[in-house]
Amino acid sequence: MKIIIPLNNYNQNQAKEQKPLILTQIVRPTPIVLAKPVIQDGVFKVPLPRRPTALPTNFPDQYQQFPNQFGTSLRMPLEQQKMFALKAFFQRQAMIQKYREMQQEMKVQRMLIRKKNSINFLMRMKQYSKLPKLKNAIFNIPKELTFLDKFILSIEQIDQFIKQNNLIIIRPDQIEIENRKEQIELDIQECQNEDSTSSENSSDEALQKSIQDQKSVQNAKQIKLVEFKIPQQYFEQELTFELTDESDQNGKELQNEPKIGAYSMSIRSKKILKYKLKLAQRRQKCPISKKFNGRSHVAAQKVRVNGKFVKKQTIQ
Repeated sequence: MKIIIPLNNYNQNQAKEQKPLILTQIVRPTPIVLAKPVIQDGVFKVPLPRRPTALPTNFPDQYQQFPNQFGTSLRMPLEQQKMFALKAFFQRQAMIQKYREMQQEMKVQRMLIRKKNSINFLMRMKQYSKLPKLKNAIFNIPKELTFLDKFILSIEQIDQFIKQNNLIIIRPDQIEIENRKEQIELDIQECQNEDSTSSENSSDEALQKSIQDQKSVQNAKQIKLVEFKIPQQYFEQELTFELTDESDQNGKELQNEPKIGAYSMSIRSKKILKYKLKLAQRRQKCPISKKFNGRSHVAAQKVRVNGKFVKKQTIQ
């Protein structure tokens, strides 16, 4: 297809000289637009497209599988899945058997270490029993030596263990016991002699102590009888008490007292005290069982407007 486009400044001479422009139609492949998933506004929505389990390769019969987290693909046949399951089962059984064998070896090794340590421990106790100092000593041997199965102990470690647990108790000889008894009797006699000599001097000391105690008691009584007088600078006039009628005196006091509202300070304080006692008695009988913020449930739903309680709904 040929299209002739005329020039802007058209002249017949120029048209003869210039050759017409020839344009050819270019055909391009249309891009493939994938259909978007339809999203409905209702409750049931269309699910999003799933990732395929396999991709086609060069040939349509050939597939390239994705690595699955479970080790098997959906496209794998049932026999192959069974084979993999059996393989995993046998591997697990082999691991369990290996662990049991290792545990058995550890037990045997601990038994051998315990046997060797117990023999060394008994030999060391025999060596101590042959010493002349420990002829009458008591040797305590534990029944179970389960603590000696970790590693083979040296002679120094065995000695340290014996000292820590006091397995060898040294018992004194009979001769030493008799000597100690004689020494104790001599000490008792010396104490009795000292008491007899000191009894003469002790009487004078007791008298002096009793006199000192009596003096301290007298001083305490005198301190109680001391009158602590207030100096004159603390009050302006001397206090004078005269016999007057109680009614007149009370009337004068009431007149002179400052009033708060209708009552004076004294009457007001009495009324407050009476109210507090009444409240305390009430609380003893009926204690508060739950939290209370000072307003009832009905009053909490109202608002104060111009000195009146009005419901919140009416204001809105």
